[in-house]
Amino acid sequence: MLLKVFPVSGGRDPLSHDLGSALVLAPPSTLNSAPTIYRKVKMSEVQFSDITIIGNSAAKAPRKEGKTKEGKDQFIITFSLSRNAQGPWIETFNRVWGKQGNEPPLLLLPMVRDDQIQTACPIDDQLQGHLDNLKQVVATTNQVYRAQLQATDDEKRNHEELLQKLRF
Repeated sequence: MLLKVFPVSGGRDPLSHDLGSALVLAPPSTLNSAPTIYRKVKMSEVQFSDITIIGNSAAKAPRKEGKTKEGKDQFIITFSLSRNAQGPWIETFNRVWGKQGNEPPLLLLPMVRDDQIQTACPIDDQLQGHLDNLKQVVATTNQVYRAQLQATDDEKRNHEELLQKLRF
Protein backbone atom coordinates (compact mmCIF):
# COMPACT_ATOMS: atom_id res chain seq x y z
CA MET A 1 0.00 0.00 0.00
CA LEU A 2 1.33 3.46 -0.92
CA LEU A 3 0.94 6.11 1.81
CA LYS A 4 0.93 9.83 1.16
CA VAL A 5 2.30 12.43 3.56
CA PHE A 6 0.42 15.70 3.94
CA PRO A 7 1.47 18.80 5.91
CA VAL A 8 -0.39 19.35 9.16
CA SER A 9 -0.32 23.11 9.58
CA GLY A 10 0.76 26.28 7.88
CA GLY A 11 1.13 24.56 4.52
CA ARG A 12 4.67 23.54 5.34
CA ASP A 13 6.20 20.66 3.46
CA PRO A 14 6.98 18.02 6.13
CA LEU A 15 10.01 16.88 4.15
CA SER A 16 11.57 20.34 4.16
CA HIS A 17 14.41 21.23 6.51
CA ASP A 18 11.85 22.53 9.01
CA LEU A 19 10.64 18.95 9.47
CA GLY A 20 7.36 19.54 11.31
CA SER A 21 4.58 17.07 12.10
CA ALA A 22 2.79 15.28 9.29
CA LEU A 23 -0.34 13.20 8.90
CA VAL A 24 -0.10 9.99 6.98
CA LEU A 25 -3.31 9.14 5.14
CA ALA A 26 -4.28 5.85 3.59
CA PRO A 27 -5.13 6.28 -0.10
CA PRO A 28 -8.88 6.37 -0.87
CA SER A 29 -8.62 3.34 -3.17
CA THR A 30 -7.86 1.13 -0.16
CA LEU A 31 -10.82 2.35 1.87
CA ASN A 32 -14.59 2.09 1.55
CA SER A 33 -15.01 5.78 2.41
CA ALA A 34 -13.09 9.05 2.33
CA PRO A 35 -9.43 9.11 3.45
CA THR A 36 -8.95 8.70 7.17
CA ILE A 37 -6.01 9.39 9.42
CA TYR A 38 -3.81 6.32 9.38
CA ARG A 39 -1.28 7.53 11.97
CA LYS A 40 0.55 10.66 13.01
CA VAL A 41 4.26 10.79 12.22
CA LYS A 42 6.68 13.21 13.85
CA MET A 43 9.56 14.21 11.59
CA SER A 44 12.52 15.30 13.68
CA GLU A 45 16.04 16.54 13.32
CA VAL A 46 18.99 14.27 13.93
CA GLN A 47 19.66 13.88 17.65
CA PHE A 48 23.13 15.13 18.58
CA SER A 49 24.21 16.77 21.83
CA ASP A 50 26.79 19.49 21.38
CA ILE A 51 30.26 18.90 22.70
CA THR A 52 31.58 21.83 24.73
CA ILE A 53 34.72 22.71 26.63
CA ILE A 54 33.75 22.60 30.29
CA GLY A 55 37.01 23.47 32.06
CA ASN A 56 40.64 22.67 32.73
CA SER A 57 41.52 19.06 33.28
CA ALA A 58 42.46 18.87 36.97
CA ALA A 59 44.20 15.55 36.35
CA LYS A 60 46.64 17.01 33.81
CA ALA A 61 48.55 20.14 34.76
CA PRO A 62 50.06 22.19 31.91
CA ARG A 63 53.45 20.88 30.87
CA LYS A 64 56.22 22.73 29.08
CA GLU A 65 56.58 21.75 25.44
CA GLY A 66 59.31 23.80 23.75
CA LYS A 67 59.16 27.39 22.58
CA THR A 68 57.11 29.39 20.09
CA LYS A 69 58.71 31.09 17.07
CA GLU A 70 58.83 34.24 19.18
CA GLY A 71 60.85 32.43 21.87
CA LYS A 72 58.03 32.18 24.43
CA ASP A 73 57.68 29.02 26.49
CA GLN A 74 54.93 26.86 25.06
CA PHE A 75 52.78 24.55 27.20
CA ILE A 76 50.44 21.66 26.52
CA ILE A 77 47.14 22.56 28.19
CA THR A 78 44.41 19.95 28.59
CA PHE A 79 40.74 20.96 28.69
CA SER A 80 37.82 18.71 29.57
CA LEU A 81 34.99 18.19 27.09
CA SER A 82 31.34 17.70 28.04
CA ARG A 83 31.40 14.18 26.60
CA ASN A 84 33.57 11.80 24.58
CA ALA A 85 34.24 12.90 21.02
CA GLN A 86 33.89 10.14 18.42
CA GLY A 87 36.05 9.69 15.31
CA PRO A 88 33.75 11.43 12.79
CA TRP A 89 33.35 14.46 15.10
CA ILE A 90 37.15 14.63 15.58
CA GLU A 91 37.68 14.48 11.80
CA THR A 92 35.20 17.33 11.40
CA PHE A 93 37.00 19.31 14.13
CA ASN A 94 40.33 18.87 12.33
CA ARG A 95 38.82 20.13 9.04
CA VAL A 96 37.17 23.12 10.74
CA TRP A 97 40.41 24.00 12.55
CA GLY A 98 42.31 23.82 9.24
CA LYS A 99 39.87 26.22 7.56
CA GLN A 100 40.40 29.02 10.07
CA GLY A 101 41.56 32.32 8.65
CA ASN A 102 44.88 32.19 10.52
CA GLU A 103 47.65 32.50 7.93
CA PRO A 104 50.05 31.22 9.14
CA PRO A 105 48.25 29.29 11.88
CA LEU A 106 48.85 30.80 15.32
CA LEU A 107 48.62 27.46 17.11
CA LEU A 108 49.21 23.85 16.19
CA LEU A 109 46.22 21.57 15.63
CA PRO A 110 44.78 20.67 19.04
CA MET A 111 44.54 16.97 19.81
CA VAL A 112 41.12 15.58 20.70
CA ARG A 113 40.89 12.25 22.48
CA ASP A 114 37.86 10.90 24.33
CA ASP A 115 36.58 13.69 26.61
CA GLN A 116 39.70 15.89 26.43
CA ILE A 117 41.24 18.39 24.07
CA GLN A 118 44.90 19.40 24.28
CA THR A 119 46.39 22.51 22.77
CA ALA A 120 49.93 23.89 22.73
CA CYS A 121 50.23 27.60 23.48
CA PRO A 122 52.08 30.05 25.68
CA ILE A 123 50.61 30.79 29.09
CA ASP A 124 50.40 34.55 28.74
CA ASP A 125 47.88 37.37 28.50
CA GLN A 126 46.54 35.91 25.21
CA LEU A 127 45.53 32.62 26.84
CA GLN A 128 41.85 33.62 27.16
CA GLY A 129 41.83 34.56 23.48
CA HIS A 130 43.25 31.14 22.59
CA LEU A 131 40.55 29.45 24.68
CA ASP A 132 37.79 31.60 23.17
CA ASN A 133 39.04 30.72 19.67
CA LEU A 134 39.13 27.02 20.58
CA LYS A 135 35.58 27.22 21.97
CA GLN A 136 34.42 28.88 18.74
CA VAL A 137 36.00 26.13 16.63
CA VAL A 138 34.29 23.49 18.81
CA ALA A 139 30.93 25.29 18.37
CA THR A 140 31.43 25.51 14.59
CA THR A 141 32.40 21.83 14.55
CA ASN A 142 29.11 20.98 16.28
CA GLN A 143 27.17 22.91 13.62
CA VAL A 144 29.03 21.33 10.71
CA TYR A 145 28.82 17.86 12.23
CA ARG A 146 25.09 18.21 12.88
CA ALA A 147 24.58 19.32 9.26
CA GLN A 148 26.54 16.27 8.06
CA LEU A 149 24.42 13.95 10.21
CA GLN A 150 21.23 15.62 8.94
CA ALA A 151 22.34 15.31 5.30
CA THR A 152 23.09 11.62 5.82
CA ASP A 153 19.73 11.11 7.54
CA ASP A 154 17.90 13.02 4.79
CA GLU A 155 19.60 10.92 2.11
CA LYS A 156 18.69 7.72 3.94
CA ARG A 157 15.08 8.89 4.34
CA ASN A 158 14.95 9.80 0.64
CA HIS A 159 16.24 6.35 -0.33
CA GLU A 160 13.66 4.72 1.94
CA GLU A 161 10.88 6.81 0.38
CA LEU A 162 11.98 5.86 -3.13
CA LEU A 163 12.04 2.19 -2.14
CA GLN A 164 8.55 2.54 -0.62
CA LYS A 165 7.22 3.92 -3.92
CA LEU A 166 8.17 0.77 -5.80
CA ARG A 167 5.12 -1.19 -6.91
CA PHE A 168 5.24 -4.96 -7.00
